[in-house]
Amino acid sequence: MYLYYSIHTKDESITWETRKIEKFIDKTKMFLKEVEGCYGGIDFFCLLGLMKVKKWDSWSNKDYNCWETNYISIITSEDNNGKIPKQSMEIIKKLSELLEEDILLED
Repeated sequence: MYLYYSIHTKDESITWETRKIEKFIDKTKMFLKEVEGCYGGIDFFCLLGLMKVKKWDSWSNKDYNCWETNYISIITSEDNNGKIPKQSMEIIKKLSELLEEDILLED
């Protein structure tokens, strides 16, 4: 089963610096860049998508902006025990701390 999370700014008009997030993801050595703004976990299933969206509930991976990001989609899967894999939880927590935003579980 897939689990969907997001980290986003408090308002769509507020943004983070995309390069800061990308450097952070690269430094973890946990992900490979698939295309601009999209990363896949190396030894575990976790997809990260960096985007600048106009609305939280209407976006696509084509919303990548090399300068500004206001939304990070996170797709992972349950481990054998029905929990979020340790590596996925680690990156979610680190991104949340870096960006000083809460983790939101999508319905």
